[in-house]
Amino acid sequence: MAEMTPQVSEVLEKALTLSTQERGLLIDRLIESLDEGLAEE
Repeated sequence: MAEMTPQVSEVLEKALTLSTQERGLLIDRLIESLDEGLAEE
């Protein structure tokens, strides 16, 4: 697996401070963005 960039590490650190519900919403949106990328390809 690729090494995390400083930007990804920073986003992850901030995301882990969110509530469980907020992290779930973030995960859902990130997955949706991956699905959108696949549809475009």
